[in-house]
Amino acid sequence: ERVLVKETISEAVGRLKSALADLGLPAEPTPVGSAVRDTWLPGKADIDIFLLFPLDYPSDELGPATLAAAERAFGAYKLRYASHPYAVVELNGFEIDVVPAYRISNYTELRSPVDRTPLHNRFLLERLNDRMRSEIRLLKAFLRGIGAYGAELAVGGFSGYLAELLILKYGSFLDLVKSASAWRPPVSFTLEGEPPDWVAESESPLIFVDPVDPRRNVASAVTETQLNRFRSACSAFLKQPSREFFTEKTLPPVSRQELARMLKDRGTTLLLVLYEGLAEPPDTLWSQAISGAFRLKRALEEAGFNPLQAEGWTDETSRIALVLEVERAVLPVVEKRVGPEVGGPGEAGFLKKHLGARDTLGGPFIEGSRWVAFKARRLTSLRDVVEELTSGVESILPKLLRGSEPRILLQDDSDFPGWDDLLPFLGEFLRRRRDFFAERLVPPED
Repeated sequence: ERVLVKETISEAVGRLKSALADLGLPAEPTPVGSAVRDTWLPGKADIDIFLLFPLDYPSDELGPATLAAAERAFGAYKLRYASHPYAVVELNGFEIDVVPAYRISNYTELRSPVDRTPLHNRFLLERLNDRMRSEIRLLKAFLRGIGAYGAELAVGGFSGYLAELLILKYGSFLDLVKSASAWRPPVSFTLEGEPPDWVAESESPLIFVDPVDPRRNVASAVTETQLNRFRSACSAFLKQPSREFFTEKTLPPVSRQELARMLKDRGTTLLLVLYEGLAEPPDTLWSQAISGAFRLKRALEEAGFNPLQAEGWTDETSRIALVLEVERAVLPVVEKRVGPEVGGPGEAGFLKKHLGARDTLGGPFIEGSRWVAFKARRLTSLRDVVEELTSGVESILPKLLRGSEPRILLQDDSDFPGWDDLLPFLGEFLRRRRDFFAERLVPPED
């Protein structure tokens, strides 16, 4: 595999050099990433080739120039977006990202986030040795095994670059695991020197100051959940080491019939809010899906539907699903409104609003130290409430989803779940597989 990766990189660079020369473009193809540093996991080589343009090259021409070079070098390509449009091509069975960036010597010349990547590459190549590369592979396999590998929004975990810096910091996988088992967030690191001032004000649970750009947190993508999963898994590994920690876990797919049975057993309602025709980059779609799901969850909590969990999903092309499990699909007409303390601020306003109001079913009356009223809900159906929350300019959802008319599905609808490729996600959503290492944290009985 090493030989094939090396040959593929060499061939791809050669093709791009020829294409750039033919097109008269002043860029230098530069391979970066784990494939160059020899830190990828078997079967998971990511090949990235950056086209480095001079700083005086127009920013709005970087994307078109890169796509033109990729098409001339490889023919067909997939269009993707980051700081600029870039191309994904295929060669020798590998997917290769061809990405435009500016050639910079240090972070002060930075024009866009991707410009740092060649600096990261050079920094690590100058410091890693073969033993460290083996340790990095152990760490990456461990992170994959516990479901915490990847900085994309869908994962919220550890990037490959962060994994490599952690080994550079600790020297070995085992030394990192021993330390991480005792971490208490927030945790911050630098490779050398004192941390910059911004570290003390950061709200991130994990901070690793980028050694090539001290203004940046390499670990900014790591969520509180994934950090705690990592440190808990480290504790479990130290208690009972096992190869299982280094093996990716997958659940078998769920059928429509199995999904229906699971929901019947749970006695809850599954709500899907589906959007189509959203042609945006994958990260944008994930951001909108995750944000939308949690905004809707908060709104339904306030409305009294007691949502148990919420997640966002996207096909990373044009479709988004907001997925929520709620305790009930219909609320009683009456709801209890607890008002201000007797004699306290807001008392007069509360009484004026609810005394004699058409939707007041009881009260206002004193209960303990507070005023209380029983009110009639205007909407009691989950579907009706969600339609109101997601419609038009009054929508509580993120900007991309406002103005779109979603399809709202409940589990008893004939066309539920709407999209067949959503089924695997729904199975994972409901089964909520336990973290496999949990039992290792329980002390054995005497």
